[in-house]
Amino acid sequence: MRIKEKAQALRKELKEELGLNSKQVSVRVKHGIAINVNIKTLVNPDKVEKLARKYEKIDRCEASGEILQGGNDFVSVEFDRDFLREQASRYTEKAKEILDSAETENKAIGTIAGEKVLLRNIGHNGSLEVGRPGNAFRHAAHNAQALAEAFVNLEARYGTEAMQELGLL
Repeated sequence: MRIKEKAQALRKELKEELGLNSKQVSVRVKHGIAINVNIKTLVNPDKVEKLARKYEKIDRCEASGEILQGGNDFVSVEFDRDFLREQASRYTEKAKEILDSAETENKAIGTIAGEKVLLRNIGHNGSLEVGRPGNAFRHAAHNAQALAEAFVNLEARYGTEAMQELGLL
């Protein structure tokens, strides 16, 4: 299957499996070697990623593991930047408040699905983490905008109710 056909098949599968139309998710072929998926709605990106990864094909050297040149189909999945900024605006004040009130480099801000929500390295190259080390969701949180975007990502994964339980909405 050629990459354009893979992109078409992925669009169809996103519609059938997740109910996503072209206004909610953009699937584009870039440079004839990559499928870029831009999410424009609050949908769990892990679910989109799972569907999209089926269309990725990367040949590697058996000895070194290096990616071989030619014949590879890469896939990337991310939130649309404009959508993410717009959604993040709902969390910006709360993000500033959390960062300003942090007394240490690490701060627990609650739990989601039984897992701790933790801010690490506040004021440095910070991150928001949910889950256990090695099996955690991580997102950059080095400033209020990045933390607000991390909250959008959490909301997409765990739902609005979970964000309300954390006191973020």
